[in-house]
Amino acid sequence: MTDTQMPQLKDLSWLVRYAHHSHAEFDSTEPIQSLRGQFSKAAWRVLCRSKRDDFLPILRNRQLTFRDLRAYCQALAEFGWLKAPERVLLNFVITESYRYYNFEASVPTAKEKFVFMRLAKQAEVLSTKELALVRNWHTHQHMELKPQMKWSRLVTRAKLWRLRERVRLEQPNDQTWHFYSRALPWRGYDIVPIDTPLALFDEAVAMGTCLYTLRHLCCRSSQASRFFSLRKQGNRVATFELTLGYPQPTFKGWDLRYGKWTLQDARLSFNRLASKEVTDCVVAFAGMYNIWSKRPARQQGYDDSWFAAKRADPAKRVHKKTPLSQKSSVLHGHVRQLTARYERQMGMLPIWLHELDLERIAPLLGCCLRVGMPLPIGNLLEADDAERRAQAGRSIRRPSEEGP
Repeated sequence: MTDTQMPQLKDLSWLVRYAHHSHAEFDSTEPIQSLRGQFSKAAWRVLCRSKRDDFLPILRNRQLTFRDLRAYCQALAEFGWLKAPERVLLNFVITESYRYYNFEASVPTAKEKFVFMRLAKQAEVLSTKELALVRNWHTHQHMELKPQMKWSRLVTRAKLWRLRERVRLEQPNDQTWHFYSRALPWRGYDIVPIDTPLALFDEAVAMGTCLYTLRHLCCRSSQASRFFSLRKQGNRVATFELTLGYPQPTFKGWDLRYGKWTLQDARLSFNRLASKEVTDCVVAFAGMYNIWSKRPARQQGYDDSWFAAKRADPAKRVHKKTPLSQKSSVLHGHVRQLTARYERQMGMLPIWLHELDLERIAPLLGCCLRVGMPLPIGNLLEADDAERRAQAGRSIRRPSEEGP
């Protein structure tokens, strides 16, 4: 080999195509040399020793870019890897990096991730099911993984813990979580509430997720969570979580007082993201579940015995509907129009307005619309009343001057 002859490198045409696809900056006349300068020497050696298939989870993820590939190779070099691990390991770690369904993914850069992958490489045959088993057990136990451990021993301990935990949960226990709906069909699927710790454990085992470690979220008094199983023809499709958020100024109606149930996360088996069809389905269910949560008959401990005692015999029941007078109908329609105009121009209506009669609401809203002054909400109304009472107690006249 002469001095002017360059050493022949591995075929890295896929790297050039990926850099061009990710809009990375490099010299098109000498692409390999230009891209090589963006890597450290150790990271470039790892890249050249590895196969293209080992990086497919990064190359096929639209949320990741050339910068993430470079960071992953740099992390491999820092933690002593000579080449990239199999793509099943990388795919599993990237999939679990999604915090929620609407968050972006990230490549592994922490030491704990690489220790887990190094231990998993000891297995003769890698499977996602076995990776999920050890990972979920490790997350539940809050145990620190060390490079000296044996993968086979970790798998055995994880299986033994799963058996013991199921025996413990099968003991008589009255712990249940209240739901505002029962199992019901929804848009071609069946939605089943997960209302006991045992049902949550079975769902986590069947789907290969860390769902069981989140059971404490169902017991919180504020921002509580509820988990549901989405099924089709008896088979589990996905698991999704609804959470009760705090009231926000943009909410309307009862959501402004009690908060709103929204979709927190939706996952397929082994923490895979759900498709847009499944996500839209559960988002629509979350909106309906929020409406059900405000109905009195669906509240926990609701007793309708008083109403049952007042019900008449169905055979003797006479269905009568007293029609509204023409004046009342006109007043209702006028208030609806004023309410719609007020919400379009000034925002949400205060809750205390619903306590007034229609005869008082109509002129009050009409006056606010003419003047352009919004109604006070919550603490603003109390502060205004306090200021008015304070002004009423003061005298607007000066004290009379007494003679010498």
